[in-house]
Amino acid sequence: MNKFNINKGKIIILFDGLCTNCNTGIRILNKILNNSRITICPMESNKGIEILKSINIQNRPDTIIVIDENYFYTNSKAIKKIVSTFTGLKAILKIIYIIPNFIINIFYNLTAKNRYKFFKKHEICPLNNLKEKMNLEILN
Repeated sequence: MNKFNINKGKIIILFDGLCTNCNTGIRILNKILNNSRITICPMESNKGIEILKSINIQNRPDTIIVIDENYFYTNSKAIKKIVSTFTGLKAILKIIYIIPNFIINIFYNLTAKNRYKFFKKHEICPLNNLKEKMNLEILN
C-alpha cells in the first residue's frame, strides 16, 4: 500500500468510472467534502488496475472499493467508511450507521446490477477532464 502513498487518515475510493451514477456520486461527494482526505481512482484506469492487483482483488466494477491503510471495504462498509470522514454539519449523515449492512447492500446491489440499464455508460471516465475543478485528488 505504501507505494500509493496512503497516509493515515486518508482513503482511496475505487469506482466504476464508466458509470454515470458512480460519477454523479463522486461529484456529490466532492461538493460535500472540502478536504484532501479522499483520493479517487477509476477502476478501469491503469492506476486502478495496478492498485487492485496490489491488494489482490479482481476488477469488480459493480462495487465501490474503499482502501484505508491496509484494509479495503466494499458496498455498505465502503459507504460507511466514506461517511466516517465527514465532519461538521455533514457528520449528521453518519446516521447511516444505524441501518444494517444487509439492508444497504440489497439496495446497493440492485442499483449496481442495473446501473447501465437505468443510467448512461460513458466511453471514458468524465472525471479525468475535471481534475483541476475537483477538490478530491484523482489518480490516473
